[in-house]
Amino acid sequence: MLWFPLTIAQVIFGFSIMNFIFKSSFEFVILAILGIPFGFASSTMIYYFLSTFLGISTVHVMIHIGILFALSFLFFKIQAIPKFTKPEKSTSLFLAFSFGLSLFISYPLLYTPPNTVNKSMKPFLLEELTLITSFVNGINSGFSNPFKVRHPFCYKCSCRSHWGTALHSSMFIKAFSSLRVSLFVPSFLLLFHFSFIFLIAMKRNGILKNDIYLISALVLFYFAGGFGFVRWFWRDHRRDMRLDFVYNLRDFRTHWYHPLLNYLLAIRPSLMSISLIIDLTFFLHEIFSSSPSSVSSNSSSSSHLLNGSASNFKKGSFLFVAAGMLYGFTIPYQIEVTFSFSVFLILYIFINFFLEIIGNIRDVIHGIKEYHKIKYLISFAIFAGIGFALVFIPHFFISLPKATSASFIQLKKYWYELTEKGTFYGNIVIWYENLGIFAFVSIILCWFEVFSVKDLKLLKFYIPSFSVFILANRIIFNDDSEQNIFAFYPCWMIFAVCVFVRTFVKFTKSIRNDETKGIIIAWGTFLFALSVVSAMIGYKRLRNTYTPALPLNSQEIHEFFLSNTPKNSITICSSDEECIPVLLAGRRVLKSPDFYMKKAGFVTHPNANEAFSELKLNPDNKTVIPKLKYYIHYHSLPFSVNVQQNSENWRKVVENGPYQVYERIEAHK
Repeated sequence: MLWFPLTIAQVIFGFSIMNFIFKSSFEFVILAILGIPFGFASSTMIYYFLSTFLGISTVHVMIHIGILFALSFLFFKIQAIPKFTKPEKSTSLFLAFSFGLSLFISYPLLYTPPNTVNKSMKPFLLEELTLITSFVNGINSGFSNPFKVRHPFCYKCSCRSHWGTALHSSMFIKAFSSLRVSLFVPSFLLLFHFSFIFLIAMKRNGILKNDIYLISALVLFYFAGGFGFVRWFWRDHRRDMRLDFVYNLRDFRTHWYHPLLNYLLAIRPSLMSISLIIDLTFFLHEIFSSSPSSVSSNSSSSSHLLNGSASNFKKGSFLFVAAGMLYGFTIPYQIEVTFSFSVFLILYIFINFFLEIIGNIRDVIHGIKEYHKIKYLISFAIFAGIGFALVFIPHFFISLPKATSASFIQLKKYWYELTEKGTFYGNIVIWYENLGIFAFVSIILCWFEVFSVKDLKLLKFYIPSFSVFILANRIIFNDDSEQNIFAFYPCWMIFAVCVFVRTFVKFTKSIRNDETKGIIIAWGTFLFALSVVSAMIGYKRLRNTYTPALPLNSQEIHEFFLSNTPKNSITICSSDEECIPVLLAGRRVLKSPDFYMKKAGFVTHPNANEAFSELKLNPDNKTVIPKLKYYIHYHSLPFSVNVQQNSENWRKVVENGPYQVYERIEAHK
């Protein structure tokens, strides 16, 4: 149960940082929950780089817990723990709803029966499970390499990103938790954090003020989908338990992952990414609503950051540094988010500062009272840059592109695959398939509301957000257009769901006739239901469908690789299915199935193809890739490498049911 104090230590550490930065400016529960992703991310990074000296081990976890508690104590000595007060009515409602919804969503999907995974999540969850095992007792176990995180999916593969949540779960396993606990507990806490802070942040920054509207927007965020539910009325589709009615529609796949079954809980770095981004949204509002540009130039208040005493300057600088660190923490989780949010951040700053400064050039030049606007911007850039550098510099070498890395960004239209298939108006078709009525409202109809708001709060967030949406329609990540959702969800959907709700509220309030208003409300409710019903049906159908994590009859093979093979060994598989027992042992294969390689952002190393071709011609070759030590074969398939009897270089070491494992005798001589 060491994982429990580990979780408490990480949460308290994040709480202590938020309390130190905001000086008890918010309710106790808000500060405690706000710090969860910061505590998780900073703890994980500290643990990884200290593992260079202490190793990934239970002893290190115990030391790490002590370090976190000591640091938390230090921050609480500097800034005392705020007194717990009864939360406001809205806060209590948001707490209860966020907790219940997060538990309802995550428990059946991640706290699965032992040795099983959710069937619909398995193809996307495999990378996470593989990396977790690689940290626990596989290729990344033991002393960590500060310059490289190896990936088991292929020869010479190294992670640029997407490894942070796996390392965090491996800490739980080293702290004596089960695999399902290591998946469920952090995911539940992050889901709870996002739900609660989303509601608080959007209410605080004025984008949505009504509690019911906020909750509706949150539900829409988790269940946004298109018109896939129509296929539920077809008998064959209704009986096919592979369909989730958002991504998998049986006869084809859309470019939009099911929000829960694929994007958030199967690709777990996505959950950390949206948590970091919602915290950044919260921070940006606090930074720029307190900036000199948001107050009157003749205001004498000293409560605004960088506009008064030296202590206020320090508090502002700490807030800026923390914002930069939150942004930097996206690198080991989803570097695609790091790139996308940079566009959002630049445009957000431009809208908040430069437009006002350009409109007051004379005051900037001649009026001393306006000079502090530029000073504030420069201070933010410097201190946020320092915070970002604190995280980025240690990750610099890890995040560099490798020989096996797919092209990070390509200038291709998001719908280029539809165009290649002969589809006309691919931009319209793809968003109709992805999000249906939601796309029409949040891309086109919403601007009647966005530009009608006098205080510009919505405009300042949605213009940068929509700009990321436009950019992500013109590029693709990792040579896989489906991965553009890594930009769409954290940088656009967070605000688009609020805009969707506000647009219908706007039309409703603009109608004075009660009878007509009732009709508009009914239509709005109907269209909202159309936007969420597909994902809800898919979630309800598939949340309790489980499948063994390992292929049938492969447990003994898995145990062999887990216990009897060098952690840096490489294995050739005769087919896609045979790779899974090896990968789930944290060992590297020469090349994984194409689907897994593509989703992980890898291409096959040229030397791997050459080695495979050479061994097919001459299985007794003793010089090709010395660490290539094992060959796993399924009995009904032809031998891709002839390692049968009379081979001088291979011997059979395991035979279990349909599986045979051959060892390369001279591999290390």
